[in-house]
Amino acid sequence: MAASIHHQVTDLRGYLDFVEIWATLARGQAIDFSKVPTDWLHTPMNYFDGLYTQAGVAPPPPGYSVLLSPPTDLPSFAASEITYWKFTKQDIEKLKNEFSPSDSASDLWISSGDAIASLCWGAVARARKDGDIPRSPMSDPQNDRLAMAADGRDRAPCRNMIGAYYGNFNLLITFLAPRDDLLLPTAEAGSRIALAIRQAIHDQLNPKSIAHKIAFYEATENTGRIIWFGDVIMTNWCKFDLAGPNVDFGWGKPFRATAGGDVYPPGYVRIMQDKSSGDVLVLVTVEVPAARYLKADPLLRRYGVLV
Repeated sequence: MAASIHHQVTDLRGYLDFVEIWATLARGQAIDFSKVPTDWLHTPMNYFDGLYTQAGVAPPPPGYSVLLSPPTDLPSFAASEITYWKFTKQDIEKLKNEFSPSDSASDLWISSGDAIASLCWGAVARARKDGDIPRSPMSDPQNDRLAMAADGRDRAPCRNMIGAYYGNFNLLITFLAPRDDLLLPTAEAGSRIALAIRQAIHDQLNPKSIAHKIAFYEATENTGRIIWFGDVIMTNWCKFDLAGPNVDFGWGKPFRATAGGDVYPPGYVRIMQDKSSGDVLVLVTVEVPAARYLKADPLLRRYGVLV
């Protein structure tokens, strides 16, 4: 048996909420109906009520813009090569430790996800430079832009969105980091990038910022005209146990979880974790001419193994 859903219907968290209830019914167990939405209206601002009060059309959040008219051309991208990198639990602990701020008196900190994101972002930037990949006309000359997907449900002020909202609530954040740091294959430079990622998450995923983004998305004046750009696009699925007991349909543990097809744009990173072992498998794509440089990246190979 295999199951999938179109992204226009919901995102990963909403899909798993649905599958977990389906699996619970298949196992003959009782459902907690407090976690089932009473309606399917996509009204996320109800969970952030009163947090955005600015009059007029909401201005674009960081990294977004509005076209004068809806685009007529479909986006296209160069052919990419897919690579997979395995990080054991010990690899991740080492990576986080070496990418963490060195000032023990500082209150700055990074997560393991920040460290992995920094490592992969830098590896893609270096591979593209060594492979002479032309930069996009939308790229910043001195910086790279990361577009990172993030589930916003657990960031609602009362946390009452969890398990109650089945639509898309994938809050894409975008931010810049200096190319000088990304192109430097050292833990010190990686630490600075990881801190930039942590700061962007703090700034763009607090409840007020989310309410602003919802107001921007929902403004009828912006319909069909919103655009964003990222030199690298990243999604972290490590919070989701895709093969855990909650998705057991009564036949035992699922043996495989995937992200669907094998066609990805270059500069795409997806992070998944095997909860039983703690190992992390990261998919990283680059343009074909840059792939051999990615596979040989010294910092990436210091922590991960190409599989």
